[in-house]
Parts: sequence; C-alpha cells; structure tokens
Amino acid sequence: MGNISINQILSENDSRRKLLNAPYDPIIGDSRDDSRFCFSINGLSSSPLWLPKSMAGLDFIKDLMEAKSIDAYIRGKLKITATTDVRKDVRRSFMLMRCKYDFPFWAASFVKIKNKQGGPDIPFVLNFPQRKLVRFFESQRSSGIPIRAILLKARQWGGSTCVQFYMAWLQLIHKSGLNSLIIAHNRACAESIKNRLPDAILEYPSWMLENGFSKRPKSEKAFLRMILKERNCNIFVASADCPDSCRGIDLSLIHCSEVAFWKSSATASPERVVKAAFSGVVDSTDSMIVLESTANGRNNYFYREFHDASRGFSRFTPMFIPWFWIPYYECHIDDVEAFAHWLLKNRKKISTPPRTPSGAYLWSLWTKGATLEAIAWYVNQRRSFRYASQMTDEFPSSHDEAFRISGKAFVAKSAMRKLEKGCLTPTIRGDLFQSSDYVYDPYRSPGSGPLENLDFASSEHGEFKIWGQRELPEYGYHRKNRYLVVASPDTSDAEYHNVTVFDRLTGRQDISLKVVAQWNKRSDIDAFAWEAAKIAKFYDNAILTFVAPYLTEENGGNTGFTSIPEFTLSKISGCYSNFYEQPEDPYCLQIKLIKAKSVELVKKLASDIRRNAYIERDPEFPKVISETQLSHPHFDPRVLARATALSILPHLPLVRNVPIAQSARR
Repeated sequence: MGNISINQILSENDSRRKLLNAPYDPIIGDSRDDSRFCFSINGLSSSPLWLPKSMAGLDFIKDLMEAKSIDAYIRGKLKITATTDVRKDVRRSFMLMRCKYDFPFWAASFVKIKNKQGGPDIPFVLNFPQRKLVRFFESQRSSGIPIRAILLKARQWGGSTCVQFYMAWLQLIHKSGLNSLIIAHNRACAESIKNRLPDAILEYPSWMLENGFSKRPKSEKAFLRMILKERNCNIFVASADCPDSCRGIDLSLIHCSEVAFWKSSATASPERVVKAAFSGVVDSTDSMIVLESTANGRNNYFYREFHDASRGFSRFTPMFIPWFWIPYYECHIDDVEAFAHWLLKNRKKISTPPRTPSGAYLWSLWTKGATLEAIAWYVNQRRSFRYASQMTDEFPSSHDEAFRISGKAFVAKSAMRKLEKGCLTPTIRGDLFQSSDYVYDPYRSPGSGPLENLDFASSEHGEFKIWGQRELPEYGYHRKNRYLVVASPDTSDAEYHNVTVFDRLTGRQDISLKVVAQWNKRSDIDAFAWEAAKIAKFYDNAILTFVAPYLTEENGGNTGFTSIPEFTLSKISGCYSNFYEQPEDPYCLQIKLIKAKSVELVKKLASDIRRNAYIERDPEFPKVISETQLSHPHFDPRVLARATALSILPHLPLVRNVPIAQSARR
C-alpha cells in the first residue's frame, strides 16, 4: 500500500483517461488505430490521412499513392489536363471510395444529429463506446460473415442511433436493394428511431447518389423517400405487440430495439416476433440483425438470448457497453492522489453508510477499467438512490450486474459451494451412433430397430458428456435398474433439450443419486426422444422417463404440454421396454408437469441441494440453478431433469443383481 502502488494507479488512470477522452477526428482518421495506414498525397484538403487498411489494396488508392499528388495522378494516369473540375471529380471519387470503407468518416461528413447540450444539429462524430460498437460490427462484416449481434448497453450514449445509422450506411453506400426493419416495443418508438434519418441526411449531396437528383424536395421525409427509391430499398417499422406485422417482407437488415421491454401475452411474444421477422432475412454477407436493449431483469426473452449467446449456443455475438465507457459519466477530483490513496486503503471494506457504495465495490470498478474520475462520479450519483440495486439497474458495470436477481438467492451460497465441489470436466465426450457392423453387447440384450448395434465414438466436440462410465457385467451378473435416464425437453424456442443419466449406487447412504452423463443439444423433439432411448439402452437398459412440462401463455403460442408425440413414443416403446411406471398411470410414458407441479419439484430440488442429497457433475449447472426463478415462464430442462429424478426416486424398482442371461427379461 506504498507510494509505488499509488503511482501505478495514477499512471494507469492517466492512460485510461487519454484513451477515453483523446481528441478524435474522423476526417483525418485515428493514427493510433492499428487497423489504419498513413495516406499522404498533395491536393487533398487534409494530408496525411489515416485510412482503413482494407483500402490499401485498391488500385485507385495505389495509383494515387504512387503519383503522390492529385495533379500528377490526373496527368500521369488519366492523361488529361488538371483543371479545377477534374480535380473536383477526383476528390469526389476518393471521398465516395472512402465512404464505402470508412463508416466514421461518412457519418461525420454527411450525417447530423441532435446536440444534447442544445443548439443546432452537429456532425455525427462517434464517441468512444460508439467507436467500440462499430469496430465490433466491422470485425464481423470484414470477415465475410453476416452480422449477428446482441448488445447489452448502459443508457444515454447513442447506441440505438449508432445501430440505425450503420444500417443506413449499408443501404445508401454499400449495396442497393437492402430493405431494413426497425422493431420496438411499440410502433411509436420504432417510428421515432426511423424519424432520426430525414433530418440527419437533409444536407446529403446529390453527387453521393448514382443518378443524383435534378430538384431537391423541400420536405425532409420526401427527400428521404427519394433517396431510398434511388437506392431501391425501404425502411419498415413494426411493433413487438403485432408479431405478424413483420411477416412477408424481403429484409436484409433488422434492428430490434429495447428488446428486454417487449411484452408477452396470449397473442404476442418476442419469440413470435423474431420468428416472423427473421424468416424474411436472406442469410448473406450483406445481412445484419441486431438485438439491443438495456437490461430489465432475467424474466424475459432478451436475457435468455444474451445468456445463450454468451455460452456460444447462439449465432449472435454478445457485446456489453458499461457505463464507465460513456464520456458523460465522470467528475473533477480536486486531489487525485488522495482519492487514489483512499480507494486503495478501503479496497477490502464491505460495510458502508446508507447511499454509499462500499470500498470493495468501488475497487471492483477500478479493476474492470473505470477511471478515478468515473468512480468519483459514481459515488456522487449513488446518493440519488436509496438502494444499490436502483443504481446498478441504471448504470451496470458488467452483464452479470445488469441481469442481477433482486431479493434472496434461490439457493444459499454455502449450499452452492457444496454443489460445485462435485463438478468436474467430463472424462470423455462424444456421440452415440448406430453402427452398420455388429457391435458386441456386454449385457447380452441386443436392441432392435434404431437401438440395434449402438456404439460410442469419442470426440472433443461431442454433445454426450460422460463423467462416469457405465458399469460392465462382472462374474456373469450385472446390476439391473442401476441407472435412471430422465429426458426433459426445452419449452423455449431455443430447443436445447436435455437427457441426464443418474447412477443410483453412489457409495453413500445419505446421497441417493449421482449425475454420470448428460446430453444437452438443440434438436427437434423426435430426434431428442430417440437420443434419450439410445442413451438409456447404452447405460444397461436404464429406467427411462420423459418429462412433459406445461407451456405457459407467457412463452407465446398455444398453451399445453411440451410432450413427445404419441406416434414417436409408440415406435420407441416397440424397441425399448424399461420405462418408469408412474403409480397413478403405469401406462403413461411421460410425466406431465403443470406449472404448479414444476414449481413444487424445483423447490424440492433446492431443498435437496441444501441437504446435499445428490452429486452434481456438470460445471454449468450451479450457474443454471442460481439463475432459476420460480416466476419464470419455463425452467431450464437440466433443472427439471434433476428435480424429476429426485422426486420419482422412492417409486423406482430396487437395484438387483441379475445374471446376464436373464437381462433381456424385465
């Protein structure tokens, strides 16, 4: 805690402030950006310029650099006299080319936005978080892949404005015929986003368009319509309250705004809206879909999409903009060294007076990248809120904080630590497949149809993860009914269904089950059901049961049970016989769970976790259960699989030694 540590903090703070507040001139270009190169020729209004490296290989740019001046290029390459009009044409050609490769230059040169400090409109010069966002988009586009982004943002930095103008840039500069769609939680908000464009491009020059225009309309909206017509494209708007309003439109670009605030009802849901809208997008390198929003808790579509994207399950790439990247959120500190000393001295303190963030929390802001001036602003701003949660709702510093769960934790931290102790990396992973060759069955109970000649192929990318290998017969006997397989479908549109294998022989009387294998994959419902049967067959003809959770109205679509089709179950039962027999209905192969029953089972699971009643292996499950909320319209299928297994345990047949010659008999 000496002067060296203080000096390190002050030095690092200076570096962060220079990065955030450095002068930025998009016309000249950023010389510190390693994705740009120096371009210096005579005859331009500004030289040298720092252009995107993607321009360096263009013939026009190489010819200009070789000529070293506009006049030399005209005389040497074009073989004509360098008149004023010819110089103007060459400069315009250069600007048109640069506009196509340099969005910040185009935005600052030809777009004007409202000045938040008042006064006339100002050029759209990207601020620090906007530059981060554009680089994020450009990294995908320059890689030749469709832009698919989900943006979690703090407030008041122009995120939705940046997204909309980036899409307009693609429409007006890059390619004709790109239709775009703006979807907000209501039509008025979508219209307000669209209405930023007419004023913004009011001074757009005619030479920027291929055919130009002879007479400029006086109305801003008429001018926008003229430009869009010339580019053979349109900008549509839709409301999240009307799912079918986006259906049937030929689209390339979609901007979904404030998605966390889209409502679910019996007639509309976010899932239905995006299903209708995304189906109209051609999956090409010119397409772009952005979901953006501030956070609104965890009980919504946006949270689930961001969570899946963060885990790599989605095509969308997640991005988070913290509040301390936004230039408005900092204040002057009279004695920076004293403030740094106070911060370092109190970095471990948890207790705090009312309306004051703890020293430990403020230190965490520093470690995440906030400047001392931003932290000082946060201390002052915190006095405006009675509860810390109100502050983190408005100004989150991480995506976990943005999606925090208020109130008491579903499972206590002490119980979670016990659960985590058993979690391990799978010993092996791979996939089950039906071999065309004969596969020896150690249990001497060969399957039939799709369950015949099952074999396992190891693969580092396989979806079947194994922590405990199946027990093989010993001395002519095997333990029948040792394994239990629970198959739980996903009730969300993600369709990441789950099959979990439990071992009933744990070696301890106080622990009744142990997770030994798991399959968690996106698939259609029939393929999922057959995969569950294959896994049960592979694990010594395990007891197999299917869960059929109830799909509530909040999830959209028709209400009812998410169940395996009876036709599919009939075909599976023709090949497999060891199903769990429900006491109330032995002939039903699926356990139907109404919402109240699901809540009851999940509550019991939480109790079983606190009692350390089973052994968990999946390293992802502690996070899943910690994020579970009883008010959710659906539960994660991994949660329901474990809750169901523990609830039916008392009704299962006993594990017993059976000669392998009798293994085919029930």
